[in-house]
Formats: sequence, structure tokens, C-alpha cells
Amino acid sequence: MGNMVSMEECVKLLYKKVESFVEHPSAKVVDILDKKVNPREEFTALFDFENQTLREDVYKECVKIIEPLLREADPAGDEEDLQMYVTSRIKWFVRRVERRNAHGDITWSELLEHLNMIPWDGGNFGLRIQLFGKVYCELRFNYMDDWDKDYLKFYHAEYPDGDGEEESDILISMASYVGISSDGIESIHMGQADLIYGVGLRDVTITYANGEKVFLRFSEDK
Repeated sequence: MGNMVSMEECVKLLYKKVESFVEHPSAKVVDILDKKVNPREEFTALFDFENQTLREDVYKECVKIIEPLLREADPAGDEEDLQMYVTSRIKWFVRRVERRNAHGDITWSELLEHLNMIPWDGGNFGLRIQLFGKVYCELRFNYMDDWDKDYLKFYHAEYPDGDGEEESDILISMASYVGISSDGIESIHMGQADLIYGVGLRDVTITYANGEKVFLRFSEDK
């Protein structure tokens, strides 16, 4: 039944519906800085991450959005299957927001998991790296070589048009790259990703024992 309606289409509609419950969706920056309002907290307060659901009144309104869409896609479909698809899409949406909201100190392996979620060949952002230490640079990359899990290399690349490209079809510029090592790391801190649909940028700070820092910014959303 639900195959005719993409998960991404549902997520976009769910974002819009849940945002309609936020009291201050367009708060002024100064009011946020002064902690008079907090649109992010208002948004996430509508979720029950532990039970992978939404506040009851919000959930009911989300069902009203998704159920007709899925029913229209398959008018002759089984009612039980319909309810299963509605529930699965809402749960997937909740997990997505929960992932964006995650933050705190993480391990190198956890960082690698997040970097592997970046849509390198089709995302709008790629990866921004800022290095502070003996040298300073700010560069953007759209390809990651993680063959050596303890030393990641980031390059510029050109991807072929169309789906199903092979690794051999990707044109990687070998002229320069930036490498990040897992050796000598003191801490890795991950900030929350923004909750804007289609953006989801987050910052990660890697601090080394010698005082050097590496700042990453990326999005796991296409």
C-alpha cells in the first residue's frame, strides 16, 4: 500500500503539521538569546521519544494528514495494512527528529556512523572542515575515504549523473585532501542538528590532547 507514497513526502507533511503546534515558530533571535522563548524546545516537547510517538493531540492531527494520502494511493488496500503504514511513517518521523536532537560527547566510532550518513553524492552541503592548530583552514568536501577507519580522508569529487553509479565512475581530485586521525583525541562533542526540514546542519568539535581542534559541519539529510 504505502509504496506509492514516499517516506520523504510523508516526513515533509509531518514536519509542517507538527510545526503548526509550536507557539513561537518565528521568534526573534534576540528573544531566543535572552531565553524568553525557545522554539526548539517547544517543537521537541511535542514528541515522546521514549515511546516513539507524539503528544496525543498532535498524533491525531498527523494521522489526519497521512491516512488519506495512503488511502488514496491504494483505495482497495487492507484497512489493517493502512493503519500499519500510518504508524510506521509517524514512528520513522519521530526517530528522525530524535536523531537530529541528539547531542553530547561521542566516540570516534559514533562520529564515523554520522559521517557515513551524509549523502555525499546528492546532498546540498557535503562537509565543512575548520582546522585550528599549527595552521588554519576552512574547506568544503563532498567525498570521504574511510578505508582506514582511524584516518579519514576528505576530497573533492565529481559524481556522474543518474542513479546507480559505481565507485569507479566517481572522479576524485587527488590534488589535495584533508585527513583527520583518531589518534590523540581528547574529546569529540556533537551539537544538535537544526530542525529545519531539508537542512539539518550540525556541528562537531574534535579536541586533541595537544590543544588542536577540528570543527566539522555537515547534514545527514538530502
